[in-house]
Amino acid sequence: MGLSMGVVSFGTLHVLLASNVTWLSGMIIFTTTLLGGLLLGLLSEKTFQGSILPGVFLHGLGNMIINLIQAFS
Repeated sequence: MGLSMGVVSFGTLHVLLASNVTWLSGMIIFTTTLLGGLLLGLLSEKTFQGSILPGVFLHGLGNMIINLIQAFS
């Protein structure tokens, strides 16, 4: 699977795993995760010689930030 199909799958999976999604919030989730997946994929390929570790770290950091925002809002 190429990088483009991978990021489309990444965005779609995040929408499917979200709960109480409206059409607008689904599109926002899809777009932001698609762009984030594309950025992390390109970062992995071009900067870190194919290593997924930076992407794993940044994905975890993003999840932590989102969870902290949700916990304190």
